[in-house]
Amino acid sequence: MCAFQNEREWQRFCCDVLDDPTVAQDPCFEGNAQRVAHRETLDAIGSAAFARQSCEALADRLHQAGIASGCVGSMDDLATHPPNRFVEVETLTGPVKLLAPGALLDGQLPVYGPVPELGRHSQTIRAEFSDDYHRNNGRNGTYPIKSIDALTKGGWLFAMIPEKFGGSGLGLTKAS
Repeated sequence: MCAFQNEREWQRFCCDVLDDPTVAQDPCFEGNAQRVAHRETLDAIGSAAFARQSCEALADRLHQAGIASGCVGSMDDLATHPPNRFVEVETLTGPVKLLAPGALLDGQLPVYGPVPELGRHSQTIRAEFSDDYHRNNGRNGTYPIKSIDALTKGGWLFAMIPEKFGGSGLGLTKAS
């Protein structure tokens, strides 16, 4: 996956990494909205260019072009990536070491409490966000912002957003 911070970076990517300045001039890729609309075509162009070189060579070209990037080749690479931070949380079966969120608040990692037993907070959540609350949101086509906000603040950072609102559409069970 590639993302560019600005049009200047996009131009450098096309010229210096893809070796094809005509891609940057193609009206199908003029601006981010057009690139997203033609993502399948752009993915094919990028994949072909990336396949012609090693990960190390590609990383070097991206660096030389001044484009922020990083390689993650396997789960082991991800687990041993030097900038990673880990937190330990208590579970019913003992402590577990987890990858910490990338962002810090005021330079500090949040303090994580123990993982609750399954169903520990179900009644409280059901009482706060009744079936009627969700049914009404569904009927009105509105997003249940209050419940998502509460789940996010409560540490459920993987709460998924429906596709029509720009998310993956996965439920909590599948997302976890």
